[in-house]
Amino acid sequence: MANEMETLLNNGFTTVREKKKETAILMIHGFASSPKEFEPLSEYLKKDYDIYAPILPGHKTNVTDFSKKKYTDWLNFSENIYNYLQKEYSKVILLGFSMGGTICLNLAAKKSPYKMVIASTPIDFFDSNFTKGILKELRNLNIGVTTIVKEINALSIKENQEKEKDKKIKIDKVKTVLDDIYKKLKRDMIKVNNDMSDYLETYENISYNAFHELFLLVRQTRSKLSKIKCDILVLHSKGDRLIPFSNSKIITNEVASDDVELFIVTNSSHDLLIDVDYPIIFKRIKDFLQRTNDISETK
Repeated sequence: MANEMETLLNNGFTTVREKKKETAILMIHGFASSPKEFEPLSEYLKKDYDIYAPILPGHKTNVTDFSKKKYTDWLNFSENIYNYLQKEYSKVILLGFSMGGTICLNLAAKKSPYKMVIASTPIDFFDSNFTKGILKELRNLNIGVTTIVKEINALSIKENQEKEKDKKIKIDKVKTVLDDIYKKLKRDMIKVNNDMSDYLETYENISYNAFHELFLLVRQTRSKLSKIKCDILVLHSKGDRLIPFSNSKIITNEVASDDVELFIVTNSSHDLLIDVDYPIIFKRIKDFLQRTNDISETK
């Protein structure tokens, strides 16, 4: 069994000791990242829970490998681990950061987790606040707004057609824009909380193809929210410049769960699990996981 889980984790980590606990937490990391971002939280929770933090396909390898993966690879991979844990534990909790939260939403719509915690989770890339953030980054770049808007919208359309030659230059510019935004956000995270920057592990450059798959994943997830019934804690920072806070409001409003809580912080950036608000976030997560359902929640 241990060898089987080691294979499933794909070189990720687990906190399991000789005697298993009653409840397991499956932690799913974000886009272009790794489970290293969960190490501080895992240390905080490992006394009470067995934690499994896998590496999603195409992550922590190289950008070429990353570019070959489909969002369905990420979903199927995560579901296989969940199925294993469901057989081994009486309770399974899902915990996802950013894209990992979107994957958790898909799993929760299909499975029956005991509880779910998601943080900085995208559900609507065409939110007006997200668009404003992208356009703000374009001010000093030599590319037309119409071009970037058209190409970003194209990311959400599943098609496998070779681009015409006269479009290639525009597409290359869009790739450059996305890469520049990605690098800027990474630099900003380190500035905000340098003490935790060792836990920020990602690629130096982004993959346009992988970004395409992220858009497809988010696009097909929203329609599944009404199928989710487990208890949910949704975490977000109003300082998140990547995923607008309104995305979390959509999630809390559209899931079918009776027990939903939206917990907001203000000082952190997108990576709120390793940013300055992490002490109060960790405590809120533990309180949510340990409490019974006799507390009414606001939806």
